[in-house]
Amino acid sequence: MDTNNNAWKEDIINQIFQPYEAQMILKIPIMDKAQPDTLTWDNTQDSIYSVKSGYHSIMEWSHTLNATTSNNSQDLWKAIWKLNVPPKHTHLLWRVLKNALPVKNNLFKRGVRCDPLCPRCTNCLETTNHVFLDCEWTKQVWFASSLNLNLGQNQITDVYDWIRYMINNTNKECIEQITAIIYGIWYARNMLVFQEKLLPPQEISSIATKQLQEYQLHGFEQEIHEPQVRTKSCSNDISWSPPLKGTLKINVDAHLSSDGHWSTGLVLRRVDGSTVGVATRTHDGAMDTVTGEARGLLDAIEWIEKMGERNVIFELDSQVVVNAVRKQREIRRNWGQAVQRCKQFLSTNPRSDINWVPRRANQAAHEMARWAEVEPNKDWTSNFPSCIWPIIQKEIGNVIPSF
Repeated sequence: MDTNNNAWKEDIINQIFQPYEAQMILKIPIMDKAQPDTLTWDNTQDSIYSVKSGYHSIMEWSHTLNATTSNNSQDLWKAIWKLNVPPKHTHLLWRVLKNALPVKNNLFKRGVRCDPLCPRCTNCLETTNHVFLDCEWTKQVWFASSLNLNLGQNQITDVYDWIRYMINNTNKECIEQITAIIYGIWYARNMLVFQEKLLPPQEISSIATKQLQEYQLHGFEQEIHEPQVRTKSCSNDISWSPPLKGTLKINVDAHLSSDGHWSTGLVLRRVDGSTVGVATRTHDGAMDTVTGEARGLLDAIEWIEKMGERNVIFELDSQVVVNAVRKQREIRRNWGQAVQRCKQFLSTNPRSDINWVPRRANQAAHEMARWAEVEPNKDWTSNFPSCIWPIIQKEIGNVIPSF
């Protein structure tokens, strides 16, 4: 690492490692070079070992060892139906393993007049195995995911055998991510076939991971509370709410750009809804969704301190990051450095705070994060981008911003 510039020494990395290895190393974000190395435990969200997680890991390892000696497909289905993923994901996986999807080769065999070739590469028949394993675009999706699966070196060409192998040799969390990515691949395939929209591989893996995390964090709670009738006291759930008098509020969101970079959108407003400033930030590195959101929080803190503000309410739509800060949890992952930095800021500025808001109430920051692809690393205190004005108006409701 180049400790002076807080970056990788690319020439040395490229000399030592194979090209694809060097590429993956250079994508690892360096958030804080001053933090010492720590021991981590992969089977908990905060990477801190607990007896409970150790017990569950032993049970999973035992199940894996037993499963490798059994060819009983019933074990496969039991493992799939126990996954903590949306039901539509497990249903799709069941159809994949049963080869019951309307891929073009299946339709052609049943007398449907259609081109049986893959709509992406047009070089091979569009079979279930090709869609989810063999297509070059699909291989890019798997490699761009947090799992970093290189299917180019995989000798298994049958999706049923591959899923069974992964269930027998990986943990439950890995299979849940695979199930989410399979759903994303099929969704992108249908977007291409029926709407002629070509989605980038990096976007598929990122969206799939984020949807899985949101379901696992909020799915059960939403099933209970969403049917209830909203009252007037809940109006701030769908619009921007002003901070207390004497404080500012900054909305933060992160976005995976089409070129593989992570971008951050920042919107700082006063109690009357008027906008102090907006900003965009971009970062290299193969971040997962939570790390990208935490990187956005770090951008917000640095921007606030640069402006000399101290009484600020931070709002994010990432409940994982917000809960980590509010519950004073120690996070031993890369994004934990941003959590620690936020806790330090809040401890020295008692009038500041951090809150979670649903995504629909964080649209202005989201739009700025997307705008970072057009104008990266920019600050505005006037003459704001035109894309942000209607979003801010909609968010603040009856409060009219004074630009």
